[in-house]
Amino acid sequence: YITLLGEVISPGRYQIDNETITLIELLGKAEGITKYAKADEIRVIRKNKQGIMEEVRVDLTNINSLAQNNIILKPDDVIYIPPSKVKRFDTTLEKITPIAGVLTSLAIIFSVFFQ
Repeated sequence: YITLLGEVISPGRYQIDNETITLIELLGKAEGITKYAKADEIRVIRKNKQGIMEEVRVDLTNINSLAQNNIILKPDDVIYIPPSKVKRFDTTLEKITPIAGVLTSLAIIFSVFFQ
């Protein structure tokens, strides 16, 4: 299995059954990355032959980097696609918007009844 986490349409564990699969092919199986993905900082985490965890960063926004870093994945690899700062801002707005709506409604009610 390969674990795919973060800003992808279908995160999860993907069984590879002795097939050779690249990072791009796996992202295709996961239906691609979300609009919030920080595509220039994708991380592939795996154990090396000595059992030490290693991290390879892949930049999907750079065609030259992509050609060099479209690595062949191995069983037990973990791929993490972090969110961009835009998502963090959008999430904050999503939380604030309902509150703003309530405050606006209260202001209208207050102005109607207490003029």
